[in-house]
Amino acid sequence: MSDRSIFNRKYTGFTSDGTQVFLVNGAGAGTTSATSTRSFTAGEDLIQGAAVFVSGVYVLNANAGSGEASTNFNVIGLTNEAASTNDAVTVVLDDLVTVSSENIAAATALTPGQYYFLSKFDGQIVEFDTTSGTIAANDGYGALVNLGTAVSTSELSLEIQPIVELFGPGNTGPVPAPTTQNFIAGVDLIQGDVVYVSGTNVYPASAASGQVLAEYSPVGITSTSASASASVPVIFDDIASIAAVNITAESALTPGEYYYLSKFDGQLVRYSSASGLVSQASGYAALVNMGLALSTSAFHVQIQAPVEIYT
Repeated sequence: MSDRSIFNRKYTGFTSDGTQVFLVNGAGAGTTSATSTRSFTAGEDLIQGAAVFVSGVYVLNANAGSGEASTNFNVIGLTNEAASTNDAVTVVLDDLVTVSSENIAAATALTPGQYYFLSKFDGQIVEFDTTSGTIAANDGYGALVNLGTAVSTSELSLEIQPIVELFGPGNTGPVPAPTTQNFIAGVDLIQGDVVYVSGTNVYPASAASGQVLAEYSPVGITSTSASASASVPVIFDDIASIAAVNITAESALTPGEYYYLSKFDGQLVRYSSASGLVSQASGYAALVNMGLALSTSAFHVQIQAPVEIYT
């Protein structure tokens, strides 16, 4: 069976008990793929390991600083070598890449196991919380862009995630369009409930095994409490306040962590918590990325499509 490369991911195929199976990145770093690197022209002087965005045939240092054009947030990868302006440069799109200390904001080496994000300093990467501040609008950031995970003090496993734009004090970027809408509460709801919509009503969402698709397709998080049949505003894409009652197995959010729809009605959960992993074995029907914690109670709602879980 032939291997395949889809959406910048490598899949290795084999047959198990007569069933065709594809493993993502199954052959590891030794597998070659036409999409793991690509050659561009340097639009400015670049050093090895610089986070870059593309403009035409050129790549330039990316930057998540407040007030930057949104195109500057759109990281495509990290440079594989240094290059002078107008020279050819290879960019790693989805693989292991070496990062020098010059390209790590507020540190001299990577911390293995930590997520790294696009910095507000040209071409650099940074942990969510460092001596230079937290990735937040009031620390001069316009966007949060997860680039991948450090596997050693100098190597990053590049796995670029969708951009989470930040708005608030200190951000001079564009003001977002309204991101809430009123619905009718189908049952009593509390502030911070994750909800799905049915007709004009909203109900607590749940990713528990056995739920139908509509119930693990959340539209947002309630911004106030509401009694059944009352109007309730739902946040689609903005900052929501989350109390302990809506966090599965924990009493507060962990800043810099992604949260998913819980198997318990209306709640958020980390991928791995005291209640288990978000997996079929732990009673989940789907994995639904709801967004990212900015503080112990502030949550940026950025809902991704459900990924259904099957054995």
